[in-house]
Amino acid sequence: MNLISVVIPTYKRSARLPIAIESVLKQTHSAIEIIVVDDNGDTQYRTDTKNILEPYLKNKSITYIAHNQNQGGCIARNTGAFAATGNYIAFLDDDDFYEPTKLELQLNFLKANKNLDACMCSMYRINEIGKQIVSRENTARGINLKDTILDGNLFTSMLLIKQEVFKTLQGFSDIPRFQDKYFHYKFLAQNYKIDVLDQPLLTLVEHNDIRISLTANRKVIDALSILRAFEVQHQSNFHKKRMEIFKPSFLL
Repeated sequence: MNLISVVIPTYKRSARLPIAIESVLKQTHSAIEIIVVDDNGDTQYRTDTKNILEPYLKNKSITYIAHNQNQGGCIARNTGAFAATGNYIAFLDDDDFYEPTKLELQLNFLKANKNLDACMCSMYRINEIGKQIVSRENTARGINLKDTILDGNLFTSMLLIKQEVFKTLQGFSDIPRFQDKYFHYKFLAQNYKIDVLDQPLLTLVEHNDIRISLTANRKVIDALSILRAFEVQHQSNFHKKRMEIFKPSFLL
């Protein structure tokens, strides 16, 4: 059974959440469970989210988990992923949406390439009024995939990963920013295999407000210390130049 668990963390976006959920329910791959992780804490936003979700929770394939307090995007994703029962795990931010064939095509890609542990797709990128934004981040470039990952040009919602691999890597690290990029570092350091299905199967919506993956206070962290600790912990052999390219992302 190729059950795919889709984890949707949500924070202060109850009105937009149905678009994300509907895009998963309309997938051509039918063996799916949806895990919505409410990271609003005990606030009015939680009440709003529960009201929005009420009709969806009649669907037995949808699970709702609420944090007692806001813990941030990476913890919310981990909460959902570690509760997942699927063979594969996918992620979706609460204001973005999948193309109908995303999960089917990615699953078929993994099944056709049995050496792979995960795959990424490309994406559309639009603003709040639906106008497409063209940038180098729209495409997961497959020419030099390792460099693409180290440059930080892959996003969590592009990913379909084997459940056992995600759990072996112990999920996303609890750092203030760019947890997805750091996760890809860990993935590569353990010599897991990933490739790109170069089709735009995800739409990422850019807003003026704060996305689920960023902390509200945009805390600056000591990126160099984190990267050095990573090298020691995971015995990484990444070239120093790649570290220097990645480091500025943590300092934004």
